[in-house]
Amino acid sequence: MAKMNCSNNTYYKDGKCCDRCSAGTYVQADCDGSKPTKCAKCEHGRYTATKNHLNKCQICSVCSSHNKQKKAYSCTATQNTVCDCETGFYCSNVQCDHCLPLTKCIEGEGVKLPAGRTNDTICAPCEKGTYSNKTDFFSTCEKHTRCEDLGRELKSEGTSTKNAVCRCSWMLPAALWSGLVLTALILFAVVICRRAKRKSYRAGMCNTSHVLVSSLSFTHFYDDEDNLVSCSVDSSLPITPFKASVSFAESNHTIRSAGYRTGSFLRTYSEPQEDEWCGT
Repeated sequence: MAKMNCSNNTYYKDGKCCDRCSAGTYVQADCDGSKPTKCAKCEHGRYTATKNHLNKCQICSVCSSHNKQKKAYSCTATQNTVCDCETGFYCSNVQCDHCLPLTKCIEGEGVKLPAGRTNDTICAPCEKGTYSNKTDFFSTCEKHTRCEDLGRELKSEGTSTKNAVCRCSWMLPAALWSGLVLTALILFAVVICRRAKRKSYRAGMCNTSHVLVSSLSFTHFYDDEDNLVSCSVDSSLPITPFKASVSFAESNHTIRSAGYRTGSFLRTYSEPQEDEWCGT
């Protein structure tokens, strides 16, 4: 007897085409002449991802850390566990049965195509004007530093593994020159002001005062023993004027002379000459 041709949604069993079970279920009993296919749900830890006529659900996969795998999605009744690889590895196939180490691009090379879930890193040599001094699976080639953009001079050119080296230029930017000049002017003004204040202060300290004595009716004198001597002047006799002068003296000096001391200065009197004596 020739085998019947059944559709994709059915399967052949004992001369009949029975319906397949949907994803997440399995065939618990085949169909017969009076009953359709009996399906049952998958138990926990098992699954069926498509329509099927399996007698039991498939076991969910387990991601193995020893194989550098990690769980991306947990298993359900309609989907198997989805595993991924740890950083630095990629899956050998869609099911990620194995994890393989990623290729590292060495110095002078950069990543042309980053690694994906199921593809390795693709490296390429750095083009002219670029460099890479790293060894990894994610860095690309970087452009050499343009010293002129930084206002500096080129000290050494860059290579495929080294960046260009710059050095400071003697020509400072205009803004920096302006700042230096302004700072110098401010400092100069401060110095001039301080010097002017010092000169004004010293001039005030050095001014001297002249005291004029117009007349004396009673004068105190000190003898050699620092005793006070009073001398009355007879009003009937002509009064000989004394010449008085004032001078400053240090307070810690002791001066014995005719005259008297007041405060921090000494007032002295000159003796009259012979032609100025009283009664002559």
